[in-house]
Amino acid sequence: NTEPTKKIRNIDFWKVMRDGFAVQPLSMASVESLTRLYANNPGFLTRSMQRSAPYIHEIIDMLKLRGMPTDLALLPVIESGYDPQALSPAEAAGIWQFIPETGHRYGLKQDWLRDERRDPMTATRAALDYLQMLHHMFGDWHLALAGYNCGENCVARAISSARQAGRGQDFASISPFLPAETRDYVPRFIAVRNVFRNLEASGVQLPAIHHNPRITSIYLNQAVDLTSVARLAGMSREELGLFNAGVLRQVI
Repeated sequence: NTEPTKKIRNIDFWKVMRDGFAVQPLSMASVESLTRLYANNPGFLTRSMQRSAPYIHEIIDMLKLRGMPTDLALLPVIESGYDPQALSPAEAAGIWQFIPETGHRYGLKQDWLRDERRDPMTATRAALDYLQMLHHMFGDWHLALAGYNCGENCVARAISSARQAGRGQDFASISPFLPAETRDYVPRFIAVRNVFRNLEASGVQLPAIHHNPRITSIYLNQAVDLTSVARLAGMSREELGLFNAGVLRQVI
């Protein structure tokens, strides 16, 4: 890991995260109904954030280091429920749900030994690169999120169609020209963010996140089996696998 890391030292980790929320609100009826849905059914968000516990400290660090909104750390909630083993019917993998083509485009190795789309930290760097590119292209986080779901060309075509129809170029204006999944995708993200803004009114149970990160990187100068690494690290093979979900074989 060659990217410098600025560590968060505030004990109230979730407040630090919320203080960095900067994606603009979205005034749409679908956002309101989805916010109520997530708030009234807190189990999904509770399970997702429990799964996020090993990684979210580092993800927030990366976002803050890049000057990006920390609410983007909630995007894996709607992508994968923060499950590093998630695999969609379209073969999108990992917490950020990279399809093979986009994974290759952003430098994620995919071979018989490892699939870096499943590696939470490596895939996070790629996802933030992609999101930054989309934000630079469109100048708007709603449109960047739409592009993350359906691709930048899809959003560019929707903007062009909206312009020809005499409509604006914001997400709500171009929404009729987007695929149905994308029309729902951005409101879902904003709804999850809204629940986090007002956690006291929901039943979402957040895990305790220590003010020090849980993950560090080590480099090996020869192949080694993961059971031996787990034993030397004083952790279970299952927990080591959770941190290294991109490793597809017993030997790394």
